[in-house]
Amino acid sequence: MTMQEKSGKKLLGWEDCPGVARDPRRVGGAWTFGNTRLPLYIVFQNLAGGATIEEVTQWFEGITEQQIKEVLAHLARMLEEDRIREEPPE
Repeated sequence: MTMQEKSGKKLLGWEDCPGVARDPRRVGGAWTFGNTRLPLYIVFQNLAGGATIEEVTQWFEGITEQQIKEVLAHLARMLEEDRIREEPPE
């Protein structure tokens, strides 16, 4: 039984993030920016490799700085929710 099942609460997931999509017939079912074919993981890889958000938006058509910031903010909320959920009881 998962923590989600124990608490009865639905956890925040990518499906709750506006501006992203997942279609099993596109890009192998990867989460992408909206209706583009750009997987989220490509942007994360580039940012982790030292690229700036501005560079990423120049390299890949169809995404904006605002979209990337929204996805990063959503990821931060998911991680924070997970941290709170996993804290041991006092």
